[in-house]
Amino acid sequence: RRCFIDAAKSVGAEGLFVFHFSGHGIQIGDYQFGLAPSDFDYSYSTYITARVLNDWLTEASCKAKHALFTLDCCHAGGIADSLTSVILHRSLFVASACTANESSYVVGTLGHSMFSYFLADATRKQTS
Repeated sequence: RRCFIDAAKSVGAEGLFVFHFSGHGIQIGDYQFGLAPSDFDYSYSTYITARVLNDWLTEASCKAKHALFTLDCCHAGGIADSLTSVILHRSLFVASACTANESSYVVGTLGHSMFSYFLADATRKQTS
């Protein structure tokens, strides 16, 4: 939470706020999805929903004109759909590894999921 808020605070008005999550995603009930960080213990207070992410952006008084969220976890598409419905005050782009009903898998020979591997590869190529 603190790292997210600090990063969001640091972006200027014409900047781009970037958030990447690679881990576990969960489905809560029929229509709600969340991120399960390393301290997730199946209690409501430990998973992160789109509304929580929006609250953190608000708490940070994030001034960024644009926001990019990349989600590499199971149910990422459900989280992406939720993000686009709650974060309305900025230009938002969400890239997700899979749909709401799919899983994101690690490919052992890559050391990452396919999504994170190719996202990192494309980023490296753009910066070199």
